[in-house]
Amino acid sequence: MAHRSPFQFEVALHNLAVGVLGVLCFWVRGDFWSATVIAFAVFGVGAAYGHIRDIRLRHNYEPGNAGPILYINDILLPLLLIVLLIAYRV
Repeated sequence: MAHRSPFQFEVALHNLAVGVLGVLCFWVRGDFWSATVIAFAVFGVGAAYGHIRDIRLRHNYEPGNAGPILYINDILLPLLLIVLLIAYRV
């Protein structure tokens, strides 16, 4: 398998998130809160996976790969948005 950069992997995840939104629009009409949370969560959790994988395989602890970008942007914010969406719907 050819080597791809972590950036390419994250861009692919973003494209996946947009594709998931496009498919879900058939079933979740007019519910853009859910669509936004789903897109952000798919990208964030996927990016977290990519960052953690890169840390484990390549020992890449660069600021754009580890630390606050990983914990806050990729893990905490998606979880927070999911919790807020659930609270909004209850």
